[in-house]
Amino acid sequence: MRTCIAMLLACAALAPPLVGQWTIAPEVGLTAFSGSSRDSGGVRLGPTRATVVGLRVGRESARFGLGLRVLTGSTGVGATDGDLTVIEEHQLHLVEVAGFLSWQVARLGTASRLGVEAGPALDFWVPPGGAARSRVGAVAALSWAFPVSPRLDAALRLEGTLTGSLFDPADLPPSAERRATWRRGAGFALRWHRRARGLTKNVTFARNDEKRHFPAN
Repeated sequence: MRTCIAMLLACAALAPPLVGQWTIAPEVGLTAFSGSSRDSGGVRLGPTRATVVGLRVGRESARFGLGLRVLTGSTGVGATDGDLTVIEEHQLHLVEVAGFLSWQVARLGTASRLGVEAGPALDFWVPPGGAARSRVGAVAALSWAFPVSPRLDAALRLEGTLTGSLFDPADLPPSAERRATWRRGAGFALRWHRRARGLTKNVTFARNDEKRHFPAN
């Protein structure tokens, strides 16, 4: 819990002041893993692939955003030497808590937007019948968002996450070394947004000032 709070504080400290809108976005995606361990014979052991679902809450302005997402999914464990792969399905459950800073880098057409996102990630791996182990890392993503309705956007995302090896030293034989765990995936999100009340008031005041300082001829 202390680590999650520290992640939120770090993202809040790095983010520019946001006067904009609150957002909430359910997500679904496909993800694949690589890394985690490799032995002296070249055999690699680690998680395989998963369907993940998540929920993200954030606050955004015209150019910047700040968000927190919880993501979960189940995956198997696979061993491969490059020619033969053996997979035992449904061996690990992943829960990830990630904080995001986002930037709009380009506008495509009249309404769609291209953005980049980055932030810290905290992964909890839960084996069946075993104790959870946590790993800290970083996540980065590229997103393409486009409007569906005045208060609803859709977004396509390409994402990558890097954390420490999910294995503990006791999990592996002496001939194996632990390696970083990579997660790469693609996802789809529907994002509902609500304009902040303060922003509406500021716009109203600005219009009143315009009327007062620039009277009609």
